[in-house]
Amino acid sequence: MRLLKRILVGLLALLMLAMTAAYLIPLDTYVPEVERALGEQLHEPVSIQHLRIAALPLPHLELQEVRLGGQEGIVARSIKVEPDLPALLAGEVVMRRILVQDGTASLVQVRKLAGTLAMAPATAQRVALRKLQLSGMMLLTPGMTLGPIEGKLEFARAGELERAWFAMDEQKITAVLLPLPEQHFSVKAQAHAWVSPQLPQLPLDDLQIEGVLGEQDFVAQKFAVAARGIRVSGSGKVEFSDGWRIQAALAQIDAPLEQVMALLE
Repeated sequence: MRLLKRILVGLLALLMLAMTAAYLIPLDTYVPEVERALGEQLHEPVSIQHLRIAALPLPHLELQEVRLGGQEGIVARSIKVEPDLPALLAGEVVMRRILVQDGTASLVQVRKLAGTLAMAPATAQRVALRKLQLSGMMLLTPGMTLGPIEGKLEFARAGELERAWFAMDEQKITAVLLPLPEQHFSVKAQAHAWVSPQLPQLPLDDLQIEGVLGEQDFVAQKFAVAARGIRVSGSGKVEFSDGWRIQAALAQIDAPLEQVMALLE
């Protein structure tokens, strides 16, 4: 028994030493190669400051201070890449999760990246991705900054996007996106007790909206809004290619006259 215990303790010590060594291995010499591989797959310039391997909580590769694209690009303090170990043992290169943390992303670059991922055939993808998560990201749109945003994109085995979920302000506002043909997305969004930084004088009690997101606009097939005792429903369109333009067709308005007068003032 004593011999067995000593062997187990020795194996545990070797395992911990190996994990520590892996954690401290400098990988910055591989940065140019990783930048080139990512740039070829995403069709955008990629820059990375540092690479390191971490063993806990699960083995993963961490990319630090990453930029994708030019000035209107995507910047992240950290990107953690977690491999699917059973798939790797079976000879498949599969990423269980990629976590993008603390950064900014322009709407233009996000649209380009989504189009690239959607159009890439599964046979051309060197690495299969199951889930992409976002944390602490700010979305830069013409004349407006949204965030911090958390999100999750789920991919099928063939590589195509199946579902995307986003949230802001402790999930007071959430949106679910499903892919449609021609790089469009079906959108269902809702908000409860949410105050927009652009319209602090008009807090939303409740918002329900369904529509289709295109490359340059969002068509709201139907929406219902409740704010300060006023309830409005209808349809509309938001264009954001070079600024924000909003059109709305109101189907029903339920509001006390004093609330309307106060809002107009």
